[in-house]
Amino acid sequence: MRKIFGGALLFSVVGAVLFGGVLAWKSTQIASNNSATVGDLNWTLLYTPNNSLIGPNGNDVKVGEGAVTNNGDFNIKLDAPAIGEVTVSSVDVGHQLCQVTNFHGAVYAKLGSSLAVIPDGGTGGDFYVNMLVDQNAPLSCVGATISYDVAINVITTGSNP
Repeated sequence: MRKIFGGALLFSVVGAVLFGGVLAWKSTQIASNNSATVGDLNWTLLYTPNNSLIGPNGNDVKVGEGAVTNNGDFNIKLDAPAIGEVTVSSVDVGHQLCQVTNFHGAVYAKLGSSLAVIPDGGTGGDFYVNMLVDQNAPLSCVGATISYDVAINVITTGSNP
């Protein structure tokens, strides 16, 4: 019986050495109490309306343009193809028959800027805003002043620079 167990032990040791097994001790050490800070997504929208006259019905007119300044820790870019939207919020008093639904705005990236990465401290993502007077807008919209908001969307691109 001792010969069988001795043979099995010897066979196990030889097999472990031949087939990559290691007869070794294992030890672990831990570096604890470490930390990492999540970076900041911080940017500024720069928009300049050009106080354009819009219309007549069916015409699409550029009403402003802008860009984005990256003040954060991550590279960002415009969120193409949905880089932003325009919301008409009101029509001035005196044009009660003219409704906000008679106007439609859109945000467009300037050529190449929808793909351009804006690094920390950089400015880019150039865009412009167009406003359209609906084809079927009533005559009461003539001379109306509208108020609108521009929302721009950015996304992070990879890790910090």
